[in-house]
Amino acid sequence: LHAQVLVEMDADWSHNPNDLPRLVQQIERGADMVIGSRYMPGGSIPDNWGWYRKMLSVGANLIVRLGFMNLRQREWTNGYRMIKAWVAQKNLPEMGKYHGYLFQIAFLDKTLKLGARIDEVPIHFIDRTYGQSKINAKEYVMGIISYILFNSSFIKYIVVGSTGFILDFGIAYLLIHLFNGPKVMSNVLSAEVAIISNFLLNNFWSFKHHRITGGPLVFLWKLFIFNLISSGSLVIQGFGLSLALKYIGDTIFNLGFMEIHSWIVYKASIIILIIIPYSYILYTKVVWRKK
Repeated sequence: LHAQVLVEMDADWSHNPNDLPRLVQQIERGADMVIGSRYMPGGSIPDNWGWYRKMLSVGANLIVRLGFMNLRQREWTNGYRMIKAWVAQKNLPEMGKYHGYLFQIAFLDKTLKLGARIDEVPIHFIDRTYGQSKINAKEYVMGIISYILFNSSFIKYIVVGSTGFILDFGIAYLLIHLFNGPKVMSNVLSAEVAIISNFLLNNFWSFKHHRITGGPLVFLWKLFIFNLISSGSLVIQGFGLSLALKYIGDTIFNLGFMEIHSWIVYKASIIILIIIPYSYILYTKVVWRKK
């Protein structure tokens, strides 16, 4: 009842007890939770695992990292952990609804959202001598995807961005075609409405665990910063599109069943590969940074 630190590990010797002192060392250095990592330099999974099991283990971990857009956290699914008591006390009341291996992901996600310091130490995962894995691959992967869709700030951010995109084009269309508004001013107004909508939805939904506090002036200042970041996205898109058109070419791709203009491909690629990661990272580091 009065423990300061809790340890979670497999009971089939897959987790080597000799690694415990290194986990303790990180706790003593200030970590709130330490994870034995198979996927950081110095860590490993068993060489004798079949390709299917390796693909499932590595793939599931990668899906979570990308789904939460948290590449810094390299190990999400391993259950070799040392946890300070306050973290467990905060998280455990909610853990009853997560079963099997999904428990590991949910616990880590909620710990990150608490703003806790999480460290990793490399471990060599040892394959069990007796027994067999209880994992149901289909159920496991579907559970991971479902959890990410409903809990990832990154996925919520994409949903909000899509909503803003529809709002932007919808308002611009109405102003131009129904009210005969000037095209440039109509697009500027619609873009600003979309930006404000995105800001509010992100603050009270996507990043609600880091929502802005400090009063109206702080709120308005963050809105201003959000506008600057959004403007930066437009500059990146325009610059990237002009370079692509100049050096790759302005043409039409014939896909057989349809034709598509090259600028559409360039624009979509720039948004997916550059703008979404760029804006998400800046939003989380500047506007909704950890307190």
